[in-house]
Amino acid sequence: MNYTLIKTDFTYDLMNPCNKYNFTSLDGVTKNMTYDDADCWNAYWQYTDWRAKESQMKQLIPYVKKKLFVLNSYPRMNNVSYINVAKDLKRGRNVDEIHKELVDFEFYELARHRTESIVKECGAKCELIDYNPLLFNKTSNRFEFFDNNGFLYFTGGGHLSAHGLELVRPVYTKLCKELT
Repeated sequence: MNYTLIKTDFTYDLMNPCNKYNFTSLDGVTKNMTYDDADCWNAYWQYTDWRAKESQMKQLIPYVKKKLFVLNSYPRMNNVSYINVAKDLKRGRNVDEIHKELVDFEFYELARHRTESIVKECGAKCELIDYNPLLFNKTSNRFEFFDNNGFLYFTGGGHLSAHGLELVRPVYTKLCKELT
């Protein structure tokens, strides 16, 4: 489950299993991070027990004033393939082949089911953010992680690229308008 926090507050402390409160960004990466810190965070990020996430959500809810926004799961990119998309398109490689190699569907549906269940149990205080309508092309019946020119929406590390940020900007613009 991915958390999107508009403003860091007490809920962030509850999500911080390594007891570090001096992080300058939400992903906890700083110049002062030790190997022990990295081990702790890596173990936490790899932990996938959805009952633990459900329990964590129940801890967070009393401290949420308006909404807790939860990013739903979407297929990930295979890290090996992403660097050659533009070159492959230029060479005339079949777009379907590139997409099949690029997109990793392992555990995708299970992760979506888990996240949606947790948000449903959370009730009115939780809202699901879903990138699938932006990434899924109904005409080609596939997820698309790059545009016609080969510009990727995600980096190899699974983060949104500058191009990807522009793709999802309307989602967050709408969300911010609803909050004010």
